[in-house]
Amino acid sequence: EMQKRDLNKVYVSNLGNYMTQKEFASYLSEHHVDGVKSVKKQRGKTFGFVLFNSLEEREAGKSLLETLTCDGKHLVCKDANMQKKRGSVKREGKDRKEKK
Repeated sequence: EMQKRDLNKVYVSNLGNYMTQKEFASYLSEHHVDGVKSVKKQRGKTFGFVLFNSLEEREAGKSLLETLTCDGKHLVCKDANMQKKRGSVKREGKDRKEKK
């Protein structure tokens, strides 16, 4: 269940430093980003997470988010679950597949 939910989550960076979680949620609705289930954003951080209701809504939302700007910067979106995988690969050290 947890993994399935993570697939609908998007990591969004280039957000305003002082934007609150509530302001980020308002920003998304003002820009007609649909299907948003929840939003996470800490004040003082320039990134946040958007959890969509479905994979389809995530894809549509991600495409729309990438056309938006905040404080003059283009928003950058990545799959949130990809962020975690990259980090865990580094900790594992050498991967057998790389030794070809």
